[in-house]
Amino acid sequence: MADQKKVVYEYLEALLHDPDAETSEAPLSERQERLEIPEDSVAEVLDSCNLAQHSEPEPEPVVVGSSEQVDSPVVRCILVDVHGLKLAIPISDVDGAQEISSLTMSIEMRHDWIIGHFGPDDTPVSVIDTGRWVIPQSYSVDKAAYTDVLILKGRRWALACNQIIQSVDLSLQDINLNQDKDRRAWLYGTSLKQRCAVLDTDQLLEEFEVMII
Repeated sequence: MADQKKVVYEYLEALLHDPDAETSEAPLSERQERLEIPEDSVAEVLDSCNLAQHSEPEPEPVVVGSSEQVDSPVVRCILVDVHGLKLAIPISDVDGAQEISSLTMSIEMRHDWIIGHFGPDDTPVSVIDTGRWVIPQSYSVDKAAYTDVLILKGRRWALACNQIIQSVDLSLQDINLNQDKDRRAWLYGTSLKQRCAVLDTDQLLEEFEVMII
């Protein structure tokens, strides 16, 4: 297990330093088993975007008189498991990753959505109880068996996750945008192909800053 974890972090570190590396939908470790995600957690988020009843993508319009196919822009993401939900976090918004057991954290006493803090006293990184934040309705302490943290850009906040799954390139045209920002403002959209929720990192960071006051 220790060797597998080492491979995971070495891979992620290389990916963060070389985002153009050939890693499209590549697993973080050849020895890492495929993670089975419970359908109820995925369906809950898909339903918030009114997508649960529309699993088949709409056919793309045919452009008459043009033989050239324009590639859709892609966003490279890190897929993580949080409480049984797959979250896709744009790699450009990730500043690092660490095993949670290797951190020396001070416990947060004021906010239940913050697990604790680590790093220098003058610039600590706050670790978010991600499951409590993104899916509070189905949150369970028993399922919050976090093993890793992803440090977000700015190094002020980090997301606790149950497992780092893999890196993946998501086509922007395949992401169904969240039309209900009042309900889950942090949700940028969903990818039916990957059965995951795509994170709006800027919105999430803004929410943290507002709630920490």
